[in-house]
Amino acid sequence: MNRTTQNHVMFIEFCEFCENISEAKREKKEEIFKKYLFNYRKKHDDNFYRVLRFLLPNLDRERSAYGIKESTLAKLYIRILCLDKQSKDAKKLINFRSPKNAGSSAGDFAEVAYEVLKVRCADGNKLTIDDVHIHLDNIALKNAENKKCELENELTTMARQMSAEEQKWLIRIVLKDMKIGFGHIKLLSLFHPDAKELYDVSQSLVKVCNKLKDPSVRLHEIEITLFEPFRPMLAERCDVQNIEKHFEKKSGKWYVEEKLDGERSQLHYSEGKFKYISRNGFDFTEHFGSDSVSGSFSPHLTKQ
Repeated sequence: MNRTTQNHVMFIEFCEFCENISEAKREKKEEIFKKYLFNYRKKHDDNFYRVLRFLLPNLDRERSAYGIKESTLAKLYIRILCLDKQSKDAKKLINFRSPKNAGSSAGDFAEVAYEVLKVRCADGNKLTIDDVHIHLDNIALKNAENKKCELENELTTMARQMSAEEQKWLIRIVLKDMKIGFGHIKLLSLFHPDAKELYDVSQSLVKVCNKLKDPSVRLHEIEITLFEPFRPMLAERCDVQNIEKHFEKKSGKWYVEEKLDGERSQLHYSEGKFKYISRNGFDFTEHFGSDSVSGSFSPHLTKQ
């Protein structure tokens, strides 16, 4: 049997896997993921990246923001489904957080949308994972270019080719909250024993998948690389009620640093080049400046 490539994986297959793992009891989730990953590696040559970035959309730094929130999706679905704005289903979508309107699915927009869509959508099963990634790349591009109308057209084109179940999981991906009952630490550790550590020093799912494609090969050394994001170690939370015990057996000077509000960021610098990255891996270099003459901050750090 010929090994197939990633673009032959239907999006509905991924959705069915997500449905299975989300409905399973905690002790079964790990087993379901391991089986899916084993079979995937057996059938396909690629490194699992395009699946992993769907499973962990909140960690995906290779694609810029979609600019889509629940309110945007609600208005879009009301329009493409030709719903009366005062209808029960339209109110479900707009007021998805309200138990009065959304019932037991309140607070979960994807589930509320599924309830509205399931009696209106065809079977779908037309798009591959690769197709969906292309659409999402286009949506991110249209958002970056501030082309709202074209963004909504792209989303509409994709949605009309999907079943209700596919759209439910597409919505979860777009909103970056998969609700499968797996945190990223657990999922990365199941992908590869070194995946969590490598992600922490790289903030890159691409690098994780490229370097750790073979689960039997361990990384002997994981290094921080200049101009590439990493996740710094966080300070330990201390209960103020127990603070005295930390001083009992220690002498000498103590230093206290004032904690300021705001986003903690990394500054990478070499040979006149700057790069600013937030603790969560987002790049702010364009705003602060990549060299001594650009941006709002870098010129102030350079000797005149």
